[in-house]
Amino acid sequence: ATGDTFTDLYYSYRIGIKTISCIVREVCHYIWLELYKEYMKMPSKEDWLHIASKFQESSNFPLCLGAVDGKH
Repeated sequence: ATGDTFTDLYYSYRIGIKTISCIVREVCHYIWLELYKEYMKMPSKEDWLHIASKFQESSNFPLCLGAVDGKH
């Protein structure tokens, strides 16, 4: 990962932006397939209950697993 934009890569390698987009999407897909089972494990029922319990302790929202953006 270089932080380059697709336009930067286009000028560096003379590959079309659409082609770069397809390459990045495909590479990300295969990285996901190789790593998701190890790093993105599905929580068990007990894990979900623990997560909900901890969130209720910190936020006083029962039966909730979390919040997005911290606003409601």
